[in-house]
Amino acid sequence: MINKNRISMPFCVSVIAAFTAANSLISAPFYGSGILPFIVALAVGAITLSLLSKPITQFFAAPCSAIYKKILFALIIGLCVLAAGLGAKEYCVFIYRAVLVRSNIWLIRITFCLCVFFLAVSEKIAIYKFSLLTAIMSGSVFSVLFLLSAKNFNIKNLYGIFDFSSFSFLQAGIYLLKMILPTVIAIIFVGAAGDIMPRRTAAFGFIMSTFLSVTVVFDSVLSFGLPLAAKLPYSYIDDISTVNVGSLFTRMDAFAYFAFFACYILKCAVCLKLAASLLRSTGIKYEKMFCAVAAGALMFF
Repeated sequence: MINKNRISMPFCVSVIAAFTAANSLISAPFYGSGILPFIVALAVGAITLSLLSKPITQFFAAPCSAIYKKILFALIIGLCVLAAGLGAKEYCVFIYRAVLVRSNIWLIRITFCLCVFFLAVSEKIAIYKFSLLTAIMSGSVFSVLFLLSAKNFNIKNLYGIFDFSSFSFLQAGIYLLKMILPTVIAIIFVGAAGDIMPRRTAAFGFIMSTFLSVTVVFDSVLSFGLPLAAKLPYSYIDDISTVNVGSLFTRMDAFAYFAFFACYILKCAVCLKLAASLLRSTGIKYEKMFCAVAAGALMFF
């Protein structure tokens, strides 16, 4: 029987893509010895989570009755809050250090957490619509800025970055841990309600998120070279801050700031929304109160 209330595939794909784009892209790349671990992590993560997405979502979509499942739900709720907290911290520190240097860090955190709260307590369809707009905007912004940054590119910066002799499983594991594994939260968020076929959704979502990730990372690498790009705190922003279109359109990096803002808001809101939903499935209903307390706690990470 067809579920007439299920969400269309573009909405579901966009949640995974935009969520993944918020997983440490602001500070990537992390290492200066080679880009191969980054590519391997993207490939392994995409394939693994695509294969596991269906059993994961089927498990979480089943009724919550057994005590072991309630314990697992409690662990997932804790991980959701932790992921939201780390995401909020990364974004707010970035804004404080790179954009609003002389502003009060608490004002930045309060503003961000309020936005997260209002999106988290919205209907699920509102989050889907926001994610679709975010994914389209992010893809467009990063693509355009990549083309406009081409004047800074040096093709020689690509030499040696795919050297197999410098491959590190540790580096690949850290890329996988920071940029791919948190996306399991988005997969559960999409699949737990049976919105669409999870495996196909995850696959397309990762294709789009991989495109976003590669665009951002290679923008920095082509401009600065991998060793320097890895040393700079925010190499991507340092690169696109020089982009302009004549004398009329300057500081084009403002579009990237807005794209990152939307991605990180979405990531934190999805984490809190999923945590509240799992909490409700265990018999505790105070979703808005939970989101309010959790959003307030994000300020102290």
